[in-house]
Amino acid sequence: MGHPRRVVPEERVGHPPELLAARLMGRVSVSASRMYLRRGQSDEQEINMTISAAVMQDTREKGVWWAFPFHQILSTVGVLALAGFLTFILSPSTRARWILTETPYFPVQIVLALFIGFVLPRFLRHRLMQWVWVLPFSILCVSFVLTPLPLVGRFERYFGWGCRPELRCFVQLAVTLPFYTAASYSVAAFLRSTIQRRKQQHETAR
Repeated sequence: MGHPRRVVPEERVGHPPELLAARLMGRVSVSASRMYLRRGQSDEQEINMTISAAVMQDTREKGVWWAFPFHQILSTVGVLALAGFLTFILSPSTRARWILTETPYFPVQIVLALFIGFVLPRFLRHRLMQWVWVLPFSILCVSFVLTPLPLVGRFERYFGWGCRPELRCFVQLAVTLPFYTAASYSVAAFLRSTIQRRKQQHETAR
């Protein structure tokens, strides 16, 4: 009788190098495909999040009908009222009146407008904030042109010492000061928007 043939387990049988290479390449291809799919899904999620954020921001900026009247009133009447309220709280009445009306170029109102215009875009992202100076500037220009005075006298009346409340002249308080506060408000909003835009570009570049 012949000896029984010894069966060698399959895993012990040596495989040709070509077969091993093919299996290895197959596993690498599958792993690469899975990584590509995961990366594609991640990129798609990031794109969707970016689009959603852009849509929400666009809605906040364009879909609010009351944005421009709100900022127009806040940058003029609101700033003047708040500046008067704070000044009268922190100073005696006679000194507060002098600070608010007799100080050249109204620094308290301008600083307050700059502060509000810079901080408020953190909560209300309205690009219209940058344009609230247009209406007060137009009123100032019309009033300046229609004033029947020489050119030097007009500048003294609207921007100098030629018109003060103690002289019963309130042109600067009624016309020039709202332009100062609205312009300061718009400049601060523009600076805040520029800083945020550059910060986003820097984060995207990373």
